[in-house]
Amino acid sequence: IISGVEFQNFGQEGVSDRYPLQFYMCGDIATGTLVSKNTVRNSNHRCIVLTGTNGVIVDQNVAYDTLGHCYMLSTGSEKNNVISNNLGARTKNGPSSEQKDNDAA
Repeated sequence: IISGVEFQNFGQEGVSDRYPLQFYMCGDIATGTLVSKNTVRNSNHRCIVLTGTNGVIVDQNVAYDTLGHCYMLSTGSEKNNVISNNLGARTKNGPSSEQKDNDAA
């Protein structure tokens, strides 16, 4: 459980996998894995990202003044995740995936 945490000024703009909070290639994780009632402020690259991870509940989080997608499934292979009751406000366009990948290379 990750609950009641403030993530401020995290994320590295334009650099892949440098997000304030990311579950990376965890596969099927424990039932009850919960990310809830957190804030992400002034993020420089996205907010909460699930990459190759199944079974996470992302609920009742607030993201404010961020760059790029706030709540995201990364590869399309993720399943049995619940992303609900979250708020993203003052979200600005981030670098495109194509630009990001080129910059990281």
